[in-house]
Amino acid sequence: MRNVTSPPATGLRPRGVSRRERWSRRLPLLPALIYTIIVTQVPFLVTLWYSFQSYFWNEPGGAHWTGVSNYKEVFTDPSFRSALVRSVTMTAIAVIVAMLLGIALAVLLDKKFLGRSIVRTLIITPFLVMPAAAALVWAGADARPELRAAETTCLSRSASTTSPWLTTHAYGSVIVVMIWQWTPFMTLIVLAGLQGQAQDTLEAAKVDGAKRVGNLP
Repeated sequence: MRNVTSPPATGLRPRGVSRRERWSRRLPLLPALIYTIIVTQVPFLVTLWYSFQSYFWNEPGGAHWTGVSNYKEVFTDPSFRSALVRSVTMTAIAVIVAMLLGIALAVLLDKKFLGRSIVRTLIITPFLVMPAAAALVWAGADARPELRAAETTCLSRSASTTSPWLTTHAYGSVIVVMIWQWTPFMTLIVLAGLQGQAQDTLEAAKVDGAKRVGNLP
């Protein structure tokens, strides 16, 4: 067996990237970075500044500093804690269900069948709908407050027969809408991961699986 020796050390170190070269690489990204900071961080800082003040747009006198009194009022409000728990629960349920449905749909769409491109386009359509438009699509005419008030004043019809599901089960309906809108997003993520796998790895796995099946007694 031939001995392989490492090349002799020359004492030379690889040349580092100069500061000018680093800035030349970052400079094309600078406009996008500045735009992102202006659009996202400046409004956040302004909102944070107003959160420590007492300010009402419809009252004269302007804003005045109140410290953390606004935060104390919010976090000590029982309704806030209840709303926070419901929001976390609603988000967790919607994400878990949407992820499970997205995995199932991605596995199906990864297979070859007639009209696969059309089915993919139709499935991702809910994700392209704006939230305001989705709310209008799901909210029927019976869910409007003025019609709901008119129904409650009608004595000849009971509330149980006139209340639509969207009105009587608002919490569940919001979860359904979130699942409907975010399942395509989960499907796209999982489908991209499935299609990003190397073909040689998949073929090797198929061959390995075929050998294992053939070796079974």
